[in-house]
Amino acid sequence: MKRNIIFLMAVLLVLGAGSAAHAFPFPYTDVRALGMGGAYVAGGSGVSAVNYNPALLAKGKHLELVLPVATVRVDDHIGIQDKLDSIDALLGGQDPALWALTATSTDLATLDNLIISLDQPGKNSVDAEVYGGAAVGLNAFGLMVGVGYSDLIDASVITNMDTANLSASGYVGNNSTLEFKGLDARQIIISAAREFSGFTLGANLRQINGSSYMHTISAFNNSGNIDLDTLKQSEHDYTATAVDVGFLTSLTPLVDVGVVARDLVAPKAEFFDGSTYEPDTRYRAGVSINLALLHVVGDFDLSTTESFSGAKFREMAIGAELALPVLKLRGGLSKNMALDGAPEVLHLGVGFSLLAVKFDLGGAFDTDNQNLVAGASLSFKL
Repeated sequence: MKRNIIFLMAVLLVLGAGSAAHAFPFPYTDVRALGMGGAYVAGGSGVSAVNYNPALLAKGKHLELVLPVATVRVDDHIGIQDKLDSIDALLGGQDPALWALTATSTDLATLDNLIISLDQPGKNSVDAEVYGGAAVGLNAFGLMVGVGYSDLIDASVITNMDTANLSASGYVGNNSTLEFKGLDARQIIISAAREFSGFTLGANLRQINGSSYMHTISAFNNSGNIDLDTLKQSEHDYTATAVDVGFLTSLTPLVDVGVVARDLVAPKAEFFDGSTYEPDTRYRAGVSINLALLHVVGDFDLSTTESFSGAKFREMAIGAELALPVLKLRGGLSKNMALDGAPEVLHLGVGFSLLAVKFDLGGAFDTDNQNLVAGASLSFKL
């Protein structure tokens, strides 16, 4: 039976409305940022940018309404889907131990290599994220404040491969598994930012109510037999609070720099088996250069972080926006520096503006088909 990991992850995504602990360190919550490589710590503005740096709220208009924002992201770090399909094609529906009795030496070596190739801690997952949200920001007595509601859906499929029981033992007792994890939360974000002499400070307070899900199945054959009811049996409710802080300053009239500490107070997600996940604080710095028609941005993670699937991230991103009348054209590149062999991801985006109305589209992909992201948003700024 041929498994489709993306389909199985979709079952997890259906369960949720968001997550307190993310499959990705900096989820794409702003479509303009998505089109510019995700480099937004110093280059963003307004209430839609607070997840990148809450200090950016102070750069917004007197009144902003963002409704809605939607992004989807999938990352298959080492081609897990293709490797599992190859395993199923070899086994042909048989138990590995029975299959080994009649398999050729070439096929045995191929299966060994496939199992070993899936045993790469920090890379052995397929991660997906779906974001939807809305927010309003306004200037109140010199203090910019924002209130948002977001659904940030995270799901991961993690391979746990048994490399001790391979062809030498006839695969007897091989307990290779696929572990499915999902986090479901509804998140209210209260943000505030204030300009001081020469710099701006901002903070987010995120209150999360949610549930976690997890389930483990065999990595061999018939592993597609998992459904919503099965996953709901592992449902575990939790609440969490998170705090982010950000800093922004102008080095020159054209150059801004920013630093953000995301999850300075980190949310803790709990699973029904007693395990927990609490993300590390994620530090990122960014620079923004504003020319007449061209806006150039760059971000770099100051620390390496780990998602609940075990995937490691330390991202670098660059991007640019060409501002034409009514139309804005965007592009960028990003790369996960913590993952050996990670591909460069190409980002593209476009924005349309007419009076106070803005519509943005963005996407990202790489030639290795490991990353795919798409998003759209509508906003009103007065």
